[in-house]
Amino acid sequence: MNRKISIAIGIVLLAALSACSKYEDPAISLRGKNARVDGQYVISEVTLSPDQDVPSYFDQADVVFMEEGGGEMSLTLTDTVINSNFQWEFDDSKEKLRVRRYFLHKDTSLFKAVDSIYRFCFNQYPHEQNYPALNYFVNSVHEEWGPWGGMMEIRELSNDQMRFEFVNDSTDLTSEITLTE
Repeated sequence: MNRKISIAIGIVLLAALSACSKYEDPAISLRGKNARVDGQYVISEVTLSPDQDVPSYFDQADVVFMEEGGGEMSLTLTDTVINSNFQWEFDDSKEKLRVRRYFLHKDTSLFKAVDSIYRFCFNQYPHEQNYPALNYFVNSVHEEWGPWGGMMEIRELSNDQMRFEFVNDSTDLTSEITLTE
């Protein structure tokens, strides 16, 4: 009879632990939320509403999130690899995440592809838009952090997948992005 009680208590504890999160989370994980973000991902799915086509180069991006809040995106276009550094952070409740990128280039057609990935996948305003603080980056080469993008609602954070949803204020699009290791 003690074994049945122990099993029942274990099930109740697991249910209570999994109910604490607003998004899909492993029932038990020895890795904290920062450690679960850490990893090398590909963009496995992008859904835009209203429905729009996603450029084919989105599946050419490798995105590395580091546990301490840094990261790098590498995008391969034809024979050219473009690297872009970024920082990320949770909100206080760790239910939302946001990204800001490092600008190290002039506005070129190659970097417009990088901008579109940040805009549609990470709720980051593109630098070609008419934002006074961002025009500074368009007109000359600077090595500085851009502004933080909008918060993204975390829908799933597991050991090998992250899924976000957000409304991008600059485009009025609802985006859902899935990153998979």
